[in-house]
Amino acid sequence: MMSKVRHLFFLLVATLPATAFALSVPPVFVYFGIGNSAPEIDHAIRSVRRAMRDGPRHIRVPLRYVVAGHTDRAGTGEANVQLSCARAKAVRDVMVAEGVPPEHIELQAFGETRPSVDTDDGVTEPMNRRVEITYFPRRDSPQPRGRCF
Repeated sequence: MMSKVRHLFFLLVATLPATAFALSVPPVFVYFGIGNSAPEIDHAIRSVRRAMRDGPRHIRVPLRYVVAGHTDRAGTGEANVQLSCARAKAVRDVMVAEGVPPEHIELQAFGETRPSVDTDDGVTEPMNRRVEITYFPRRDSPQPRGRCF
């Protein structure tokens, strides 16, 4: 299902004029398992590589990538911010290895503050353990929020 969604996403991107790009293109999601277990990171890295291989390289405007890490509500707030930053950095590293200039990537870490699925504190939710990759024309980049250093 996700590969069909990604394929449709990239077909949509190819047809958009640059001015509509930032408003119309949904983010690409990379989902993680609990914590930073090696098999889950490897799966996420493969997902990023596929997205970069099939992604918007054919678009004729310079791109800015916002890579935002998120977690579920298991763990402390501070630990979740750190974990979401680590996930965003892992995705960034793959993007750079795939040829995206590092200066075109902005990292953000939101921890548990922006869930996809609302849950009670302490509840694990796979849809919240994610990194969102959003593409913008370089001139239309959003203001930084939730910075990850």
